[in-house]
Amino acid sequence: MINRNVWLQIMQQFFRNPETHFFITEPTPCPYLQGKKERRLIADTRGCDESVVQSLLSDNGFRRSHDVLYTPFCEDCKACLPV
Repeated sequence: MINRNVWLQIMQQFFRNPETHFFITEPTPCPYLQGKKERRLIADTRGCDESVVQSLLSDNGFRRSHDVLYTPFCEDCKACLPV
C-alpha cells in the first residue's frame, strides 16, 4: 500500500495537473489465478509532470502500460502485489 506521505505528494501533483485521473476498473477474470476476479486502480498521467508522478507511483507498486499506470486493487487477494 502507498504510505501517507507518498499519497500526499501524488495528490499535490494531481491538483496541479487536473488532467490526471484515477479510476477503479470493474471486476474481470484474473489473468493469474483461475476462478478469481481482479480490479485495478488506474492512474492516467497524461499531461502531468511524468518525472514526479510516474516515479512516485512506480516506486509504490504501480505498473506502466503506455500512458497509464495501474496497480492491483482486489478486495480479497494480494497474490500479485510486488514485495
